[in-house]
Amino acid sequence: MFCPVCNGMEPLTAVCAKCGNTADDLGRITDLKGPYSPYEPISVMMHIMLEGECEGICRHVCSCSRCRDVFEVNVAEWH
Repeated sequence: MFCPVCNGMEPLTAVCAKCGNTADDLGRITDLKGPYSPYEPISVMMHIMLEGECEGICRHVCSCSRCRDVFEVNVAEWH
């Protein structure tokens, strides 16, 4: 399974719930956990994911440039 957003096959379209502005994708939430985490294989990162992670979902962090809200978006992985 792979994330279509991480692999450039599909854009992440996220809308800020606070102001309705289109938000920017900051990448996978696991990439923000440490300086070397973007270079770790996904299988290794599965062991250190945040609570609530589920298989088949790639969690991305998004930021609104208008109101500065930061939130998570779940992206369904493809088979």
